[in-house]
Amino acid sequence: MLPLLPFAAGIVVGVSALGVAKKSLAPAWVDSAFKQAGKKLRTATVASLENIRDTAERLAKRLDAEEDSTAEGEPKQLPPPQDPTQE
Repeated sequence: MLPLLPFAAGIVVGVSALGVAKKSLAPAWVDSAFKQAGKKLRTATVASLENIRDTAERLAKRLDAEEDSTAEGEPKQLPPPQDPTQE
């Protein structure tokens, strides 16, 4: 419980600081900072979703290969999983 108190306090201070900054400081600067953060977040989200899609495709191929081998009646050795960081 105790480690959550500084975390909650940080959230409250951050939200209040953003509110004050948005009202009193240069609104154009704050808006551009929010737009830039939004672009970075969007880029990271797209990259993450592409990685998830690629992983799903690889898993589907492995499952199809496993399904084909069980349909033939003999077990088939699957290739070892690939490390996506070494591609």
